[in-house]
Amino acid sequence: MPITLQFPPTLRPATADEIPKRDSFVQKLEEMQQAQLVPGYRLRWADDDPMGDAMPYTFAAEINVDNDRLWELVEALSGTMPEMIAFFFALENMEITQGSYVDKEALLEDLLPYKMEICQDTFIECGLLYHTREEIIDIFISRSKHLVFRGSDPGAFRDIMDKLGIPEVKDLAFIDSYPRIRRPLTAVNAQAVESDQLLNIWRRKFVLK
Repeated sequence: MPITLQFPPTLRPATADEIPKRDSFVQKLEEMQQAQLVPGYRLRWADDDPMGDAMPYTFAAEINVDNDRLWELVEALSGTMPEMIAFFFALENMEITQGSYVDKEALLEDLLPYKMEICQDTFIECGLLYHTREEIIDIFISRSKHLVFRGSDPGAFRDIMDKLGIPEVKDLAFIDSYPRIRRPLTAVNAQAVESDQLLNIWRRKFVLK
């Protein structure tokens, strides 16, 4: 089926001329042509997670969203979170840094100047977190800019997805399973903040010493 998902300007599916001429890569490229790379979500339940007993959440949703709507979705999902949450972030292949718990609305306002980098820099991953012994609610923005949302109220989650017109798709696929081409955000937009510089800004801003 045709790929209808809108990717960030820093990421796109690879073409046959851009992959190694090995069977495994060729097969993946062929599989991508049939994959459900479309806006949508798929659910899994904590009861089906081998670590589910140790992780206090009810469900997890993996979500594809058109890139120009990613921030809108993050804001909508954050509405299901308590008033005090933390921001976490990492550069590719680095350990995640978690910020201090702060007021949710203030945090979203502080992140707004970096919306472009959050949504389009495919070398960083980040998200919002609420975690106690009794409950986890978090929004994870992957490097490929699909989301993973964990929570305890699937009804509220489905209401948000319905409102935004994002359907449940049983066989939903994600671009990071297939050959893809990435570019630094600064190569696309000269006004963007460099990835490593951005993480230094976030450490100073969100991590209390």
